Amino acid sequence: MSFSRIARGLKAALAATTLASASLSAQSISQAPNAGPLYGFGAGSAATIGQSFVAGGPFLTGFSFWLSNEASLGTGDNTPNADQLTFQAYLAEWDGTAVVGPLLFGSGLSNGPVSPSQKFTFAMAPLAVTSGTQYIAFLVASNLSPIDASAGVLLSGADVSGGQGFFGMSGDINALVNGGAAEWQDLGGLQLGFAATFSQSATVPEPSTGALLGGAVVLLVAAARRRRAVTRA
Repeated sequence: MSFSRIARGLKAALAATTLASASLSAQSISQAPNAGPLYGFGAGSAATIGQSFVAGGPFLTGFSFWLSNEASLGTGDNTPNADQLTFQAYLAEWDGTAVVGPLLFGSGLSNGPVSPSQKFTFAMAPLAVTSGTQYIAFLVASNLSPIDASAGVLLSGADVSGGQGFFGMSGDINALVNGGAAEWQDLGGLQLGFAATFSQSATVPEPSTGALLGGAVVLLVAAARRRRAVTRA
């Protein structure tokens, strides 16, 4: 195999890898917190807190919330909580006032927060969503008794999600999904510290592309060494 042919193969492999990577380019929602904690999550406040948003791509790959270990300012107690909250994250389609259909995602248990501003990220395999459709990501506290744990929810001044903050009237996941608008109350248009990442494609680069690229590099190096050996001779 000639040196030029190997170079052309390497160039093609690089182009294929670049194209595959481009198909994974993500769109993001980023409402980083700039205020708070201004609303309580957990014991003595809301057992459920969430953010509605409009899908910015056909596949959702994860979402995040920011929480604080300071108690809610609404209670007048800003001291750190000794007990960590245990909670889970969920995702569902949203009609503006209530959940539509079944849950689309449920996480394992998370514990915390342990700092005044802690980001909790819930990653997933690319989940097919409908661009331009509303969804709600929400957290449900699961250890309100007997542990009196709570967290502060950090708010954001940004409004890039196409939605707003909500709290659930209970911590009962079945009621939250099936109870309709009576189970949800908006936060007066407030936005939570929230982020979400979307992908344009669920496709990942094929292993054969990586193998082609690696093999081309090896052959290119070998060919270069042979050329140097012939030149010396």
